[in-house]
Amino acid sequence: MKIHRPLFQAIVQALDEIIGKENYANFVIQKLLKENKKWGAKDRRFVVESVMEILKNLLFLQQVSSENTNYQKIVATHFYLQTNENLEFFNLSSEELESIDKLKKAKFPDNVLYSMPEWIYEILEKDRGKIKSKQLAKTLLEKSDTFIRINTSKTTIEKCIESL
Repeated sequence: MKIHRPLFQAIVQALDEIIGKENYANFVIQKLLKENKKWGAKDRRFVVESVMEILKNLLFLQQVSSENTNYQKIVATHFYLQTNENLEFFNLSSEELESIDKLKKAKFPDNVLYSMPEWIYEILEKDRGKIKSKQLAKTLLEKSDTFIRINTSKTTIEKCIESL
């Protein structure tokens, strides 16, 4: 999906509320969607998924963007890494783009790669070992599957699949 300035600014605003002002993500996102009722379903989904993905990868994005509290740079870095496109409202200079390109190829510690606090990753490594801890940390960053529960006392699986 193409990134538009209002969506970009909404994501930056949401991150500022969540991280900067330490508000709960679900309440911030709910408020953001209520304030922007004119957004379509695709825009809403894009904003919510982007905010959650950035929060999941925050430690890595902070390292690559060399920023901790400039959420505009963090969001711009996230989208630049995804699309390899520098839009004018990202406000990323050519030096910053070169730095991002160098840093994304750099070797980071595993806890940074998987955006996990160091102390949690150390516990995971002690408990599971190096290989299994990497697999588990990588799995935690993947998008989860969607499941549907069916009450078989009220309908059959076949009828439910047919109705979908």
